[in-house]
Amino acid sequence: MRLLRSYRGWRAAGMARVDAARAAWFMAFRAGWWEIAVVDFGGIGGVPGGRPLNTDDDFEMAVSAVLGDQMRRDKTLCVEVWSALSNVDWCNDVGDTASYSFRAAGDMIAAIIGRGDYMDWYCSGPYGVVSERVEAALAQQGWRRMTAEERE
Repeated sequence: MRLLRSYRGWRAAGMARVDAARAAWFMAFRAGWWEIAVVDFGGIGGVPGGRPLNTDDDFEMAVSAVLGDQMRRDKTLCVEVWSALSNVDWCNDVGDTASYSFRAAGDMIAAIIGRGDYMDWYCSGPYGVVSERVEAALAQQGWRRMTAEERE
């Protein structure tokens, strides 16, 4: 599979206009073309064929550090993680936030376990449900679910 690094390359490969524009936006975002005062992790997701682990994403690295090995062995934990990430806002004490769409949550799981893509996990469980196991693991890394007041 060829790595397409530009809008023109995605269009030439036959991607739909919306998908090519989204992919180009994603690459621009990843390249750091915008300055962000507080780091927001997450995104829209939906990378066909999967993506590599994003080592620049502190939240993704925290999930991988505390749950990665277990996720590679336990599909039910992957479903719990998808549920805990989808449409749930997370924050840490430094002010960083993380928020994932249904697709982005699936992308992260596939990247952490090292196989598949977002569709393998898309809507695999109830969205917005955080299990005690996932919440406790992320708390070890300094992440917690945002309260309604913090989201406003």
